[in-house]
Amino acid sequence: MAVPVNRMGDAGPSSSSGVFGVRWRKCRRLASLSVLPEYVDHGDCVKVCELCAAFFWYAEGSLQLSTAAHPRYTHCCRAGSIVLPYPSRFHAEFLTLYRSRNFLKDISAYNSMFSMTSFGANVDEDVNDGHGPYVCKISGQISHKIRSLCPDPTKGPRFLQLYLFDTENEVQNRLRVFDGPGKGCLDSKIVNFLVEFLGANNEYVRTFKTAKRIAEETNLHSYAVRLFNYVNDCRYDLPSPGSLGCIVSGDDTTSTTYDIVIQSQSGRPQRISKLHPTYMPLQYPLLFPYGEEGWSPRLKISNGKGATAKNLTVNMYYAYHIHARQQIWSPIINSSRLFKQYLVDTYTCIEESRLDYIVKHQSNLWSDYVSGLYDALSKGDREASVVGKRVFLPAYWRSPVYWPEITRYIDAHQQTDLHNRADIIARVFNIKVHDFIRFLKEDKTFGKVEAYLYTIEFQKRCLPHCHTLLWVKSSDRIKNASDVDAYITAELSNPVKEPELFETITTCMIHGQCGTLHQKAPCIKDDKCNKHFPKLFLNDTYFDKQGYVRYKRMSAAYHTTQYGQVIDNGYVVPYNKRLCSRFRAHINVEYCGWSMMIKYLFKYISKGADRVRYTIQKAESLTESSDATLTAGHNSMQTEDVHPINEVHNFLDGCYICPHEAA
Repeated sequence: MAVPVNRMGDAGPSSSSGVFGVRWRKCRRLASLSVLPEYVDHGDCVKVCELCAAFFWYAEGSLQLSTAAHPRYTHCCRAGSIVLPYPSRFHAEFLTLYRSRNFLKDISAYNSMFSMTSFGANVDEDVNDGHGPYVCKISGQISHKIRSLCPDPTKGPRFLQLYLFDTENEVQNRLRVFDGPGKGCLDSKIVNFLVEFLGANNEYVRTFKTAKRIAEETNLHSYAVRLFNYVNDCRYDLPSPGSLGCIVSGDDTTSTTYDIVIQSQSGRPQRISKLHPTYMPLQYPLLFPYGEEGWSPRLKISNGKGATAKNLTVNMYYAYHIHARQQIWSPIINSSRLFKQYLVDTYTCIEESRLDYIVKHQSNLWSDYVSGLYDALSKGDREASVVGKRVFLPAYWRSPVYWPEITRYIDAHQQTDLHNRADIIARVFNIKVHDFIRFLKEDKTFGKVEAYLYTIEFQKRCLPHCHTLLWVKSSDRIKNASDVDAYITAELSNPVKEPELFETITTCMIHGQCGTLHQKAPCIKDDKCNKHFPKLFLNDTYFDKQGYVRYKRMSAAYHTTQYGQVIDNGYVVPYNKRLCSRFRAHINVEYCGWSMMIKYLFKYISKGADRVRYTIQKAESLTESSDATLTAGHNSMQTEDVHPINEVHNFLDGCYICPHEAA
C-alpha cells in the first residue's frame, strides 16, 4: 500500500500569538505520538452467520444490523434472502483424495482431464516465472465449448468424448492425452478412481453414457443429447436419473430455448451459454462431482413478506458458494489452485452479465444523447451512419499475505497453501483498509484529516494494494524540509529499542534484489534500477529544484543482511513508524508537493488497469468510386465496411482478471 500525504498550503495564522500557539500544540501532539502503537489483531474467523452458518470476522459484520451479542454478516446470504442447498455429503474416498498433497498439487490437470467442456481464455503465464506462488491471470473473455459426442478420427477423443470412446481403456486414453513435456506426471490410481467415481455418481456422465448405449441398441447413426435449461425439483437435492437431459434424433435436435443440444457428429465445438445451469458443472466435474445444478436466470431470492421475488443475481449466487460454513465441507473452497481458476471464471460471468445489461439497456443509458457532432468527433466517429451507434459503457470503479489472521484461518481450515485462498486474502485486506483509514483519522498520524481519497488495485502477482491521498488541516501542514523527518523515515529503526518495528521494516520495507544480483528484476530498465536504488546517503532532508523531497539517509547507521547482501539505509523505502508498527505491512509514505500530487492523482489514483491489450483498428473506410461525378456541389462517395465502435467489446478484450480481484 502506498500512502502519499499532501500538506502544502497556507503559512498559518497571521498573528504572532496564533503562530506560537499552533506550533506549541503541534509539538505537544508530536510528543504524544512518540510511543509506537502495537499491531491490532482482528481475531479469528469464528463468528457464524445465524442464517446460513457462514464463518466471518467480527470486523466484517454490518454496523446497522449487528449488536455486541449478535453480529450480523450480509455478504454470504444477504440477511437470509439467499437460500441454496448445501453441498452434498461426499464419499469417504472422495474426501480422502482432497487431503492428498500430490492430488491438490495437480488438481487443475486432473480437472482438465475429466472436464466435459474446453476452457477458452488468454492465460497470462508471464507472471509465473518460478519466483513466487502460482497466479491464474486471464485477459479478455472466457468461453466454455463442448464438442460432438463422437471424436474426429484424425484428431482422437477429447474432453466429453473420452467418457464415451473406448471405455475399456479409458484410463490409458486419458493419460495418453496428458502425456508430454511440461504436463507433469499424473497418478494412474487417482485417474482410475475418478473414472469409476464420476461414472457412477455424476449425472451428466451417466446421461451421456446412457445416450450412447441407447443409440447403439437402437442402431441410431445420427442422434443428439439435449441438456435441459430448466430442471424440475433439482434445486434442493441431487439430480435424479433422467432429469438433466434426454436423447433425441431426426429433426428434433434443435431447440428454441437455452437447452444445449450435443450432436453425435459435428465439425465445430458449441459454445455454452453462461445462462445454462450446466455452464460450471461441465467444466469443473471435481467441484460438482454429482452433477449439481449451477446458476440459472430462473433462481429467485427468498422473500418472506409475500412480495414478488426478485431474481438471484450471478454475484449473489457465487458469493454464497465461496464462504466456508460450520460443519459443512465444500470441494470448491478446498480445491487449491483450481479454486483460483474458478474465482476468475465466476468473476467473468458476473462482469459479462453486467455488460449484457448495459448492451440491452442502451436507451436507458442515454447513448442517443451523446451522439452530437462534438461527441462523435471526439470519440473517433467520422461517418454519419455510425454516429449515435457507439455502445456506451458507463464509468465505474471496480472493486502481506502472512498477517496472523490469514495464517490462523488457513491452519484452522486445514488448507495447504494460503496463496490458494485469494478470497481470504482479499477479505482480510478489506478489513485492514477500513481500519487503516479509521486509524489515520482518529490517531491524527499526520494531523487532522480534512479529506482523503483512495483506490485499490492489484499488482503483477495480483496481490491487492491501496493508494491513498490525504489532505490535512492547514495548521498541520509541512512548512519546511525539517518537518518531514517527524512523519517520514527512510532509515532502518533501532533493532534494540524497536525490535518489532525493525523486523517489519527489514521484512516489508526493503527494496528487493536488483542490478547485478537480479538482472531480471521488474525494476531493471537498461541495466539500471528505474527506482534508483540504492539511494545516496544524505545527512539532512531537503527539497530539490523540482519540489521533490530527498530524505535523510545516514551512512553510519544500522544494517542487516538479506540473501548474502548487506542492506543499509540506501535500500529502505520511505515509511511512517506508527503505520508500519500498527499494521505490520508495506506502507510506503511520500510527501506530495503540488506537482507531485497532480502526478500521483493521474498515475496511481485514476490510471486504471496496469496492463491492457490493444489493437489498432481502422474505424472507417471511405473509397472514392471510380465513376464518381460532381453533382449539386457534392462529391459522390462510396462507403465500405463502416462499423460502430463497441466500448463493451473493447472492455472485455482489454481487461486482465486475477483471483484476488475476482474475490
